[in-house]
Amino acid sequence: LARDVVGRVQKLRKAAGLEVADLVDVFVGETGDDAITKALATPEQAEVVKTKLRCNVAGIGLLKPWMPHLAPADEGAVHNSSLTVAITRPAITLVDDAVADDFSFVPVDIVGQLVGSFDQVKLKAASPNSIKLKVDAQTINLVLGKHFYWSASDAVAAGLKA
Repeated sequence: LARDVVGRVQKLRKAAGLEVADLVDVFVGETGDDAITKALATPEQAEVVKTKLRCNVAGIGLLKPWMPHLAPADEGAVHNSSLTVAITRPAITLVDDAVADDFSFVPVDIVGQLVGSFDQVKLKAASPNSIKLKVDAQTINLVLGKHFYWSASDAVAAGLKA
């Protein structure tokens, strides 16, 4: 099953014209018997995927509209399930519950759209531990590891689930 996901990601990478060195975030969603999701959750399968793709696989629920999609998602039947695989450039991934709890005066999607509008390569190169935003004259201070991660792969490595 891990090989099937890796193959689909490689097809998407090729369709997007990516080089081998280009990093991506990988998102997988499944409807059906959840065999693929369960298999990818095993340490052995997760390590195969992580080694071949150089990232952790995130659940499709972490994929947001503001993330830079590189190719149309690959959708198809696998075993008794329908599988969706999508790739994006590594992008800031919000911890929706923490953002909603700490900044209830602004919808999480608005925060995401604002963060998604930044030059994320330059922002990450500056290595801030927080990102400050002004929304309706109120300051939002997003804290690394609490409100956001630099990528979906980082979020998964820290234990965030979709």
